[in-house]
Amino acid sequence: LWYNLSDQDYCYSVVQTPDSGFVVTGVFGSPQYEIDIWEPILAGTFISKWDRHGNPEWNSTYSGNGDQGGYGICNSPDENVLVVGSRRIQVTYDWWEHDVFCVKKDATGHTQWYETFSAQDDHPENSSDEGYSLCATNDNCYVIAGATTLDEHEDDDLFLFKIDPSGDVLWKKTYGGP
Repeated sequence: LWYNLSDQDYCYSVVQTPDSGFVVTGVFGSPQYEIDIWEPILAGTFISKWDRHGNPEWNSTYSGNGDQGGYGICNSPDENVLVVGSRRIQVTYDWWEHDVFCVKKDATGHTQWYETFSAQDDHPENSSDEGYSLCATNDNCYVIAGATTLDEHEDDDLFLFKIDPSGDVLWKKTYGGP
C-alpha cells in the first residue's frame, strides 16, 4: 500500500505520533522544466501516516497550478499534526513567487485547515517566501520559520510567524537585510 506517487519522491521531515506511529511529509514529482517547451513538471506535497510497525494508514497529497513541497512537521497538543512548506506560482517567464502554506491534519488524515501566508505585508506581490520548519509553543500556538526575499535579485532574510490553533497569524517578524 506504499503510495508510489512519482519517479521522484523526497521525504523532508518525520514526527512520531501519540499512538507510536509516525507521519512523514515531503515532495513528489520533479520540480524541473522541459526547456524546449517550457512546461513545468509539477511537484506536490505528500503527508503520510504510518503505524508503529511501518504499515501505511493514510496518505494525502496537495498539488495544483505550480510546485509545492512540505518541509516541516510537528505534533499539536490536540494530537493532530501540522505541516509547513511552500508553494510556487509562475509570475513571469523566468520568475516564480513562493508562498508559505501550513496545513493541519487530524489523526485520521482529514484536513482541518489549509492556510497560505506572505512574510511581506508591504509588497506581497513581489515577495518570495518559503516555510521550512515549525514547532508548537507552550501557549498552544505555533511558530513557523523560513526565508523571504522581495525580488529575484535580493538576498534572503529570515522570517518567523506565530499562528494560533486555527491558523490565524498572531504576529510575524522579518530579520536580516542591509
